[in-house]
Amino acid sequence: DFRTATDQSDITGSYRAEVNVGNRSYNKYLKVETVKPNRLKIYMDFDTEMLTNSEQSEIQLSTKWLHGAVAKNLRTKVDLTVNQVYTSFPKYKGYVFDDPLKSFSAERETILDEEVDENGEIKFNPHINIGSSAPGMLRANFATKVFEEGGNFSVDWKSIKYSPYDSYVGVKVPKGSLYRGTLVTGQDHEFEVATVFADGKPVSRRNLDVKVYKIEWRWWWDSYDNDLMSYISRPGTVPVFNKKVNTSNGKAN
Repeated sequence: DFRTATDQSDITGSYRAEVNVGNRSYNKYLKVETVKPNRLKIYMDFDTEMLTNSEQSEIQLSTKWLHGAVAKNLRTKVDLTVNQVYTSFPKYKGYVFDDPLKSFSAERETILDEEVDENGEIKFNPHINIGSSAPGMLRANFATKVFEEGGNFSVDWKSIKYSPYDSYVGVKVPKGSLYRGTLVTGQDHEFEVATVFADGKPVSRRNLDVKVYKIEWRWWWDSYDNDLMSYISRPGTVPVFNKKVNTSNGKAN
C-alpha cells in the first residue's frame, strides 16, 4: 500500500507512477485533476423524446442551490455540439437508413448566454438547423454552466436525439449464400425498401428513385482513389439498374 499526494501548487494533468521491484519495472499513468463539486442543481426539460427541424419546442431550464433555495438572476451559458449517430428503428432491423455519401461534423456553439429570472428559470429555443448535410440521425449535446456571483460555476450535461429529416428511406440487402453473405452474379436478388417517419412509423412514398451502380474497384486497397460521391457524380458513370418505386405502408421491394 503506497500512499502519496500532490502538493497544492502542482499542476493537473497526466502523471506516471513507476514501481521498481528487483530488475522489473511497472508503470501506470494517472490522471490528477482538481474537481470542484457543484453547488447548484441544474434542471433541463425537453418536453419531448426527440428534437426535429419542424418541432423544436422551447427548452425549460431551471437551477437551485443544493440546499433547495432558488438561485435567481445568475448568468447561464449553454453550449451545443451535434454529432452523428447510427440511424435505426426497432421494427426495421437489418435496414440501412444512413447515407454513405455524406459525412457530418459540427463545431461547438453557444446557444444561450443570459441570466435566469427571479425564480431561477429561463426558456430558450435551440434553433438547430443542420439542413441536408447529415447522413441520418444526430445527437444534440447540451453543456450548461451556471455562474455564481463570485465567479465559480456548476456544470451539467444533457443529450437528446435530433432528427434533421422528417422521414427516412432504408434499404435491406439480402444475405447471400457465399462467404460473408456475398451475392452471386448472374442471379436476381430482391432488396427490400422501407420509408418511415422520424419516429419510426411507416409512411407511403411515391416515385422513389432507385439506382444501382457497379463500383469499379479491383480490391479494397484500390478504393481510396474512388470516393463514392465523386464516382457516382462522374458524367460517364451509368447505373446498371434504374427504376422508380412506390412504398405502400412503408414497404416495397
